[in-house]
Amino acid sequence: MYSLSCEIPRQCPFTESQEANIIAAGNEYMATREIPQTAGKLVSDPRCNKADIEAVIALARKKDTTLTDQHAEAMRKLFDGPKHSVTGERIFCGIPFGSSFKAAHGHLYLFRWVFGPDKNLAELNFGADIGTYAAALAPYLNAENPDLSAFEKRGGKLLMISGSADSVVPFHASIDYYERTAEHFGSLDKVRSFLRLYLVPGMSHGPGPGINKLPNMLKLVVDWREKNVVPDVIQGQRIVNGKTEIDIPVYPYPGKTGWDEAGGFKKIDGPRLGVDRISARFIPPAAD
Repeated sequence: MYSLSCEIPRQCPFTESQEANIIAAGNEYMATREIPQTAGKLVSDPRCNKADIEAVIALARKKDTTLTDQHAEAMRKLFDGPKHSVTGERIFCGIPFGSSFKAAHGHLYLFRWVFGPDKNLAELNFGADIGTYAAALAPYLNAENPDLSAFEKRGGKLLMISGSADSVVPFHASIDYYERTAEHFGSLDKVRSFLRLYLVPGMSHGPGPGINKLPNMLKLVVDWREKNVVPDVIQGQRIVNGKTEIDIPVYPYPGKTGWDEAGGFKKIDGPRLGVDRISARFIPPAAD
């Protein structure tokens, strides 16, 4: 059995102090990949590999000696995300470095829509249960179809926003969807003509460590559709008690915010992909 991210901490609880040290370890480890304005404060691009995960776990345990081997194994599962217990297929993504474990709790109630109100969610089996769940609900709940041809042909414009510190709706799935859409249309440039993705540094599903104020994104969409004003760089800010703590440009994926001591902020080319692809059978076509 491979438990969902929001069940793992029930089996291996983390104290607030432990979680704070794990978040700090993620921020510290990834700091060398950040611009000076965000280094050590948040993780702008949490894409990682297994070596990064092990390094963050080791750093967290160095910071907090109360973290046990059991905690370490729980962190591996949390950061890596759920896979099918038999086939190893990717079901969904893990919790990003620098984000809250607690925010991801309590989101398994959908399984009761399939298995009934008495289902013990701690006993979900990702070999036997996940296929049943996906077949029953995914066609109605998953907005995963990369074929946006009809939308594009009628002049539709769409902006996607994903917070790098969102542990409820992790950024990995947004990148995976965007890249699958680019594959469907044959090029990233084609997709960028009607769909753009912003990976927002440190933004969470609620209060988070980073950006908490963006421009009026709806107005940007309206201006794009009605006035042909193509959105590009947007300004992201972190404002706390009326004080601006972070004020940085945010570029559409795969662009990233770079920094030059002489010239200040600049757009740099960020990496593409870098996240596991969710297995196609867990994102079936939408129902009619």
